[in-house]
Amino acid sequence: MQVTRETILDMIRARADEQGALERAEQVLPESFETNDYLGELEKLGIRREDLDVPGLVDPPAPTT
Repeated sequence: MQVTRETILDMIRARADEQGALERAEQVLPESFETNDYLGELEKLGIRREDLDVPGLVDPPAPTT
């Protein structure tokens, strides 16, 4: 599943007590990425695979013309 770093940062912010996780996410996650490629890093940030299976979480694909 393709997501943006900002989506992950929003998930961390929602926990309201994870300043260290915010800083780490900003450093290690690319702007946009496949979650399967970063599952280990996401788990270190406190985000589990189940947390990503939320309807509407996936960033919409760019329009093609």
